[in-house]
Amino acid sequence: MIRRLILLAALLATLGTARADEWLTDYKEAVTKAAEEKKPLLINFTGTNWCPPCIQLEKRVFSRKEFKEYAAKNLVLLKLEFPPPGQTELAPPPAPLRAAEPMTMEKLQENVLLAEQYRVEGYPTLLLISPKTKGPARITPTSTPGAFIESLEERLK
Repeated sequence: MIRRLILLAALLATLGTARADEWLTDYKEAVTKAAEEKKPLLINFTGTNWCPPCIQLEKRVFSRKEFKEYAAKNLVLLKLEFPPPGQTELAPPPAPLRAAEPMTMEKLQENVLLAEQYRVEGYPTLLLISPKTKGPARITPTSTPGAFIESLEERLK
């Protein structure tokens, strides 16, 4: 019985930390979390199921251990998905990139309004929002986690 309780406690502790580097999909939730945790908010306007640069950024930077560990300690992550130009529906991305929840028309409309608010003109568009950046700072995608983290740190000085 005690072994089961210990195993259960270990599992619950693992679950609590495993989600720290995952991307949120709700803007209000992400803004609230960033304020509560006093962390910068990194917004990724993306098309992970159709946009080649978005897919490469996910594979080369966001899915890597170095970025995930940095993000878990230093950022709140927000991913806003978009369909290909000219389409009004979002097909599910490939399995490794699939979001936890399906895209609804309401969510897509919310994302479009945010893209207009932040003047997004293409994908991926990455914005860092922090009191230190004095407004949204555009972050240029890089091909390695280290270079991306350096770019973030430069903006946060």
